[in-house]
Amino acid sequence: MTQAKIADGGKMTLPPEVRNWLQLKDGDRVSFIRDEHGVRMVNAGILALEKAQAALAGVAEQAGLDSEEAVVRLCREVRRELYEERYANNG
Repeated sequence: MTQAKIADGGKMTLPPEVRNWLQLKDGDRVSFIRDEHGVRMVNAGILALEKAQAALAGVAEQAGLDSEEAVVRLCREVRRELYEERYANNG
């Protein structure tokens, strides 16, 4: 078990092993999640990424993007359309 002490103003220094467990670097943010077991501290960046992945789950398949090549084709098509839209009147 690892512990930390709360200092004046509620400040706390996380021990190095906790920062390693949470993959935290200087300047990173943490989120506190309260549930039936207590309060958990998690890496806010990783939490946001996991939420985005969950929200987008299945979207690629629904759009017919079933391979990396299909994604690359779509990206090229969108880039071409954006380029043409942007420079259509500047030609």
